[in-house]
Amino acid sequence: MGLAQACFVGVLLFACGCTHSEVKQSGALDPGARSIAVRAHKNALSKAIAQTLASAGWRVVADRTGADKADGTRYRLLLTACAIDYCHGGRIYIYEIAIVDNRTGSRVLEQSGRECGHDIARKFGDVLRAQPRS
Repeated sequence: MGLAQACFVGVLLFACGCTHSEVKQSGALDPGARSIAVRAHKNALSKAIAQTLASAGWRVVADRTGADKADGTRYRLLLTACAIDYCHGGRIYIYEIAIVDNRTGSRVLEQSGRECGHDIARKFGDVLRAQPRS
């Protein structure tokens, strides 16, 4: 499903008042290599996710290349989000976040759904803090 279709579905779900998120982990994050390339912030959600990573002890590096494999980092953050409405203190997004291993190209950790931006960042932080540390 493309982002435009997801936004349309999100608008329909908004009428139901449904919020949800789903986390999928398909591999272990290397606790000794907590470096991640993040593209420039496009909205409040992308800024909050980068701050969440930094707060969880990750070295966050600006991804200026947009290449599949960012230099000098073990992981790369992929984030797509479509703001569909307002919620208490922010925006409601339909979103998908993925941490991609630059060595293998695989998505190691994914979170997606439809929620308020601050709830997305909080849940993402909870998932990061639950990972083993070196």
